[in-house]
Amino acid sequence: MASAVHNQPTGFSFLESRYSGLARRIARLPIGDFPTPLQSLQAAQHGLWIKRDDQTHSIYGGNKVRKLEYLLGDAAAKGRGGLVTFGGVGSNHALATALHARQVDIDCTCMLMRQRMTDFVETTLQRHQSNGTALEASADRRRDRVAQMRRLRDASADGLSVVPLGGTSAIGSIGYVNAAFELAEQWRAAAPPERIYVASGTMGTAAGLTVGLALLGWPTHVVAVRVTAAHQCNMPALQKLCRKITRRLQAAEPRIRLADGDFANVSIRDEFYGDDYAHATDASKAAVATAMTRWQLPLETTYTGKAMACLLYDQDNNEQRGESLFWHTYNGRPAGHQPELNDNYASFLSLCAAVD
Repeated sequence: MASAVHNQPTGFSFLESRYSGLARRIARLPIGDFPTPLQSLQAAQHGLWIKRDDQTHSIYGGNKVRKLEYLLGDAAAKGRGGLVTFGGVGSNHALATALHARQVDIDCTCMLMRQRMTDFVETTLQRHQSNGTALEASADRRRDRVAQMRRLRDASADGLSVVPLGGTSAIGSIGYVNAAFELAEQWRAAAPPERIYVASGTMGTAAGLTVGLALLGWPTHVVAVRVTAAHQCNMPALQKLCRKITRRLQAAEPRIRLADGDFANVSIRDEFYGDDYAHATDASKAAVATAMTRWQLPLETTYTGKAMACLLYDQDNNEQRGESLFWHTYNGRPAGHQPELNDNYASFLSLCAAVD
């Protein structure tokens, strides 16, 4: 069973329909296919729903699209000549940013960092190649990366907008405040979901949902399943990001009123992370297999598999009482046939070989 909201014009924002001042003061470039489907998994042991943000765009979906609506909108509003962003060699964020920037004629340079080799790294580079993405190997030390980014910025006639790791910022995360309001329009059960499970890397999705749910007055608890190192994903940083998002919204719309205590309904789960970023754990592999067997739901082991492993663990241990919702954040659109890597793009594979 699916619940959907129909007959909304292209580019409609549920958040802006509630707070009209946001549309006038926060730039947004509508690129996504919204609302995404909300589906009930009827064969689930407990009440379980899935929000299909794997389908946010016909070319490349996933949770980055909601953030990019605001990040690309901000860059366009400022008249910047292009973007520079960061990520691992197989970064979904870097690829999504490059692909969607190309669609709206904004140049994008991706600074790629070392990461563990995974099954999708080569396909990601192939898609960058087909897209004509400008790639640079990122320096290892932060101060050197900053100098590298400044060099790129200074070489651009109109300057560059810097898109942070994962697209996570006070601006980008507003995309998931909007997503919470979209969910509220779709939800038809008697009570809001007890929990929302979501993979959490740079925390923008979890923080945006937390702020949005607080604005809605829902008691729903956001379970952010950590998939990156603890210095990137931790509770003090998550709470700080919630406050930044709120201040940015309040600056544009004075009717928005939230206090720090309103961000209590969120927690970070660490036990499904594994040994390293992109490490496929036994639990995540089993969760991917279970989701496909039970519900024909395709996941992957680095992000959504770990979030699903947490949800299944909680269900098996009877830690849920009401409805739960799994927020599917990984791109669900197939890459299609991609050409073999040329020497330039293939050279970035060495960034994985150096750490595997």
